[in-house]
Amino acid sequence: MSNNDLLFDKELDKEYNNLDSGSDSSIGIKNFGQDDSELSEGELYKSSGDENDDDIEQDDKLLETIQLKLAQRKKISNGSSQVMFVDEFQSDSDIENEADIDDENMNDNKLKILKDQRSVKKNGKYYNKPPRFTFSSTKMNQKIEESPDNIKNIAIIGPFRSGKTSLVSNMIVKKHRKHFQRQKYDYLNLKKYMDNSLITKYRKTTSRLNMGRFLHNEDIVMNIIDTPGHSDFWNETQIALEMSDFAYIIIDCVEGVTDSVIKLYEVARLKMGLNVGFILNKIDRLVLELKLDEIHFFLKIQDIVNDINKLDYNEDSFSPEKGNILFSSSKYHFMFSIKQFLASVNESYRKNNEMLDYITKRSWGNVVFEDNKFEYCPNWNRLNKVPSFVTFIVEPLYEIFKNGLVLKTQDLKKWVELNFGYLLKSSSDDEEYTAQLIKLFESIFENDNKESTVSMINQCFVENTVNSIAQSPTSEQNFNLSCIEKKGLLHLSKLIRVFKVIEYNNQLWSLCKIYKGNISIGDALYFEGKKLLTVFEIAIMGGRFVKNIQKAFPNQIVLLRGINTVSPDDLVGVGTLYSKEDFELADKVAFPKIDFINEPVMKVVLQPKQLKHLTLLNKGLKLISKIYPDIKTSVDTSREYILYGCGELQIDTILFELRYFYICYFDRNITDFIEIKSTGNVITSFKEGCSGESFASIPVTSKNYSLSIVATKISDDLSEVICKNQFFPERLFREKKLVDLSAILRNDFKWESEAARNIIAISGTNFFINDILPDDLDTELFQELKPYLIKGFEKVVSEGPLAEEPLHNVIFKLMTLDKLDETSSTPLEVLPLSTKAFKIALLSAKPILLEPYYSFSIITKFDHERNVKSVLKRRRGSQIFNIKEISGSPLIQVTGIIPTIDSNGLSVDLQMVTQGSTICQFYSIHKRWYKVPGNVLDQEIQFSKLEPSEGDALSRDFLMKTRKRKGLESENENSLNDNGPSLKDYLDLELYLQLKELKMV
Repeated sequence: MSNNDLLFDKELDKEYNNLDSGSDSSIGIKNFGQDDSELSEGELYKSSGDENDDDIEQDDKLLETIQLKLAQRKKISNGSSQVMFVDEFQSDSDIENEADIDDENMNDNKLKILKDQRSVKKNGKYYNKPPRFTFSSTKMNQKIEESPDNIKNIAIIGPFRSGKTSLVSNMIVKKHRKHFQRQKYDYLNLKKYMDNSLITKYRKTTSRLNMGRFLHNEDIVMNIIDTPGHSDFWNETQIALEMSDFAYIIIDCVEGVTDSVIKLYEVARLKMGLNVGFILNKIDRLVLELKLDEIHFFLKIQDIVNDINKLDYNEDSFSPEKGNILFSSSKYHFMFSIKQFLASVNESYRKNNEMLDYITKRSWGNVVFEDNKFEYCPNWNRLNKVPSFVTFIVEPLYEIFKNGLVLKTQDLKKWVELNFGYLLKSSSDDEEYTAQLIKLFESIFENDNKESTVSMINQCFVENTVNSIAQSPTSEQNFNLSCIEKKGLLHLSKLIRVFKVIEYNNQLWSLCKIYKGNISIGDALYFEGKKLLTVFEIAIMGGRFVKNIQKAFPNQIVLLRGINTVSPDDLVGVGTLYSKEDFELADKVAFPKIDFINEPVMKVVLQPKQLKHLTLLNKGLKLISKIYPDIKTSVDTSREYILYGCGELQIDTILFELRYFYICYFDRNITDFIEIKSTGNVITSFKEGCSGESFASIPVTSKNYSLSIVATKISDDLSEVICKNQFFPERLFREKKLVDLSAILRNDFKWESEAARNIIAISGTNFFINDILPDDLDTELFQELKPYLIKGFEKVVSEGPLAEEPLHNVIFKLMTLDKLDETSSTPLEVLPLSTKAFKIALLSAKPILLEPYYSFSIITKFDHERNVKSVLKRRRGSQIFNIKEISGSPLIQVTGIIPTIDSNGLSVDLQMVTQGSTICQFYSIHKRWYKVPGNVLDQEIQFSKLEPSEGDALSRDFLMKTRKRKGLESENENSLNDNGPSLKDYLDLELYLQLKELKMV
């Protein structure tokens, strides 16, 4: 390297240090490698194919582009003291047209993102491609092609702020060459390798899944899927679980088994049927933050393990010596099981596997080690004895922390070499203590074998995962090869499931998993049997990079882009892809729609400030619905767009992306981002139901047919088990397991035998039953009209008679069905007739309006308990179920429920009264819906024009405002008069007056 180059680099460093480095919204990686090996430009990289990882080629065109950017940056930096902003969404191909865009207009109207454009040279070459691995990519591709069993898809799930992304980032980086691994350690984890999207870096929290992969021991391909921890994005976590073979639940050692852990376990283990393991992360906090002594460290861990085993029906299913509970610190870059820890800290154990296994099995629980022998001692605490876990694990761990903090560098190097036989990585006395501890733990827990460069953190993770995967039962929810076998469709050539559209590498892809067959670029595939597309591009997620491939194989998780004759860039959303040859079998193997755990119950009304943006907003919402398949969008009569989300953070994230990124996807040359105005207050969706049984079976007749239906409420215990995903009647009915369904309803919920056997349709918590006596039923007529009755049931279940909101907890019973005219009848007229009958049945059964409730979990300090209670007390309908002290910590957990519409801003209020020391999570996974106070049909209620309604007027107020927003009110109907939905709208006037005279309506 010439002197001029060195001077240029120094000048570049000087300018770089003058920039405002506080922003972390760049996609690039700063200080993520050695000084001479950082990635240039800080942009996500898309490789061109299966190039050799050991080759670093210099691209002249790329070099010119980089130099152009550096020159531009230098010019702006020298010419003005202001921070330089660039368009985050600009591609390299846009640079040539950059001069045509007015700089002032660009900085004022485009999203201003500080972007790190630092480029570093090494031997005259720029690094702008994925880091080289410590394994052979050729060998990994060979293993993928050989057998799907060589691929292990592992989901990493856990509560908010439990350290999932940091842990996965460390694991993936360990499989990169030394030139890419950290030299300047990022103690604050601001530049996590798995944070590859703009919104994730902007919001400082993971909002979508990501995946990294590596080859272990030239044998197993590990795909590790990082997931969001915030409850608003748990549907994204569910998609990751759908694609996975095994799941690890990350637990913060200080917080322990929180309500979030319990709910995630229910989803992964009980609903998805996956085997799970646990990783107790942040064990450093017990030492450095809580400052527990060795005995209390063990008691804290033991308490967490006991709570974990309470989650499972089998006692002692999880235990550290079994390898399904691991220990880690994402901050200090280490992970270990009991066995791996013993092998790392004691050279004699490493050489004697028999002795290692012997001690491992005795290093947990109420076992003590005295006089060179192990002894079971349940009362060790009273007898002042020390558990073997403390002797063999905790005390050595504390010694490492203590000496890493107090010893000088030279003394620490001698101590490490003397006690562990390892060489301490380079360090200095003036180094920050966190960096020195990272190097200390890496020296002890990392294998420095230069030939294999096997990382201890990866070795521990893989070895304790593979056995659990082999024992994992087939998930009842997942559609896999066993389902194909049961249907006799093994001769299928290709079967691919599309889970969602995902933004990756500043491009939009279809996220897929291959279940059968291989796919290559150029293959013709049918999507949902409706349209034919050609595979245009295939890629693999790789942390901050995307790896293009030519061919993909079964059990791989891939990114696809297709083209068809209609659009040059066709985005395939949720659904199933088939081979052209299997088109006739498409309806037999379609993947079922994902039953998302979180309901989109919170909504916001959107409208562009400028009419010229109306088309852009419409396009953006269509794309958003593919990227977030769990949300809903609709348009009301006033041309306002309604966006339904799972929580405040998700809606905020969607609006951010809608305003900035996804509009640019359609037109990358626009200089004005769309301006959206939205409602200031949070709105929620509602559901309709009934609190009693229809007072009469009111017949509905047409010229040719007559039928009558009654409605009643299902039992609370049946509704609860369905909402908690403990019973799936709709799935059993769809799979035609009618005997099993009938037996459960009769035995567990005391249904009558005839009702349990004569179910016509099920939708969520709503049932439609044939209650006509066998002697009175015209079987031939019933079978002829049954499809139209079901369509009428589905229509009313999705749009009830009160405000066209979905129904909840209603059983409809068909009481009569007659044919009046044998000559001119047509079955099609039964559809509007049955729809009317269903609405009459609901309105005659004490109709109610139901509002959604969030379950909440608040973790805060014990000192703030009074303030938290005070804030919750001021919120309508909030209930505290439990206040639990988290053992061994100054924290408490407050759990309860609150109406969704009254949860708006609660997190902010709690942060204010607890000095920012609160983690508040809201869940809708149990699908709690409760009756809104008041009579929804009470026309005598008077509303105030300027004050919100309270008490018994609330139900009627919510109903009338919802009808008004949807444009359902009549000419004389508004929220201040007596009009509204009534049986009068569906009955003959004479019959209605008779019922009113009898005081039945």
